[in-house]
Amino acid sequence: MAWRGARLAARQHDVAGARARYDEILGHHPDSIWFGPAAVERGKLDLDEHRPGEARAWFRKALATGDPSVEDEARLGEARAMAALGQHGKAYEITEDLRGKPGDV
Repeated sequence: MAWRGARLAARQHDVAGARARYDEILGHHPDSIWFGPAAVERGKLDLDEHRPGEARAWFRKALATGDPSVEDEARLGEARAMAALGQHGKAYEITEDLRGKPGDV
């Protein structure tokens, strides 16, 4: 399964392998339950590689799935991307209602 392979590659710091498996999910399985999580993880890879514009696009795709399990993380990722693009006000807006929220946020 592509999701397990992607997670294994990520844990082993195989960025190219993880990217390839996330891209497999994102390109070939748009109805997969793993689409939203894969889009978030793909966005994180792009952030780590200093590609905030591409990262933002992945976080937006994750949000578009409507999957509540990825919403907070995708919004935080989008805010990080916006900050990296120098749009600090937009980053603040995106995360405003997350402040004070319990849990990992």
